[in-house]
Order: sequence, then C-alpha cells, then structure tokens
Amino acid sequence: MKLLALFLWINVPMGLWLAVWLWGTPHALWTFRYVDPGNPYSTAPRRHIDCTYLSWTGSRTAPAVAERCPWIRFFKPEAG
Repeated sequence: MKLLALFLWINVPMGLWLAVWLWGTPHALWTFRYVDPGNPYSTAPRRHIDCTYLSWTGSRTAPAVAERCPWIRFFKPEAG
C-alpha cells in the first residue's frame, strides 16, 4: 500500500496533460477589432471582427464568436 502511494502523484500531471489535449490551453482576451457605429453618443453595440488572445504559449488571433469576444478561450496547441 505504501508503494502505491508513491505513484499517486502521477495523476495530477497526467490529468493536466489530458485537459490540455482535450480542450487546449486557456487564453485571455488581449485586444480586439470592431466596427464602430459611427456616432460617439450611439448606444448601438460594437460588432467585433476579430479577437487577439494571450497565453503562456503565445498570442493567437481568432474571428469573433457571434460578433463578440469571450474573455477566455481554449485553443489546442498547433501541430508542428
């Protein structure tokens, strides 16, 4: 039983690796481009075009989702 306890720590790194493999690494919103309604006093919402996300793996630009930029997105690592 004592020997089994020595190998239980492997579950944490394997779980993290599995999560990155399934969902990707988390990226936080850094900047975005949008179409301005034109009038500075307009209450019309901005229509986002693309969003740039930043993470420890680098930055990535992606198209907006339903004309909005989520604050956090998960991206899988690029192959190669």
